[in-house]
Amino acid sequence: MSVGGRWAADRSASGRTEHIRLYQDDRALPFSDYFALLQGDSDFADWYTELLKGSPFAAFFWEHPPLDNSNIETHAEFVLVDAQMLAGLQPNPRAFGSYYSNDPVISFRNIGGDALLVAPCPNDASTQYAHLAAFLRTAPVGQVQALWQEVALSVAETLGDRPMWLSTSGLGVAWLHIRLDSTPKYYQHQPYKAWPADTGREAP
Repeated sequence: MSVGGRWAADRSASGRTEHIRLYQDDRALPFSDYFALLQGDSDFADWYTELLKGSPFAAFFWEHPPLDNSNIETHAEFVLVDAQMLAGLQPNPRAFGSYYSNDPVISFRNIGGDALLVAPCPNDASTQYAHLAAFLRTAPVGQVQALWQEVALSVAETLGDRPMWLSTSGLGVAWLHIRLDSTPKYYQHQPYKAWPADTGREAP
């Protein structure tokens, strides 16, 4: 159990996958509060960042079970899947060049229109932008917090009656981008591909 003030995380490892569930004040933290805290509480965002930075993996895929209006109040959980193939990648700053701005983070639709992407802009020369683990371990606090805020805002705007898969991949583009997908086409963790997901807990 990783503890930090009001928040704690139950971490369990199986092979190349680390499964994490979140708690607040010794109670299960629902997804709704998880995203609200990422958007509006910098202390939680900093704690969450340190939680992910503490992963034993040099690089990882960050994946959530599919979410919609029917399960947003269930216990917040996600997995980190070892992604050794990403660890040595050099970032490609031209990947989303047409979208970059002076803002720390941008969001935009993918070419196919079936996913919303959230990506940091190349605003800091010392930051490694190739994948999420590298970004969290090298980026300025302000840009990391801006990423979490934009992700949470995008979740709130996207959530509806159809399932949404929140994750990172990076196998096709060497630049960090958070995916809000209508299908789990790049998922590594098989139990989260199903709808409803096999989370190992009883349905609400």
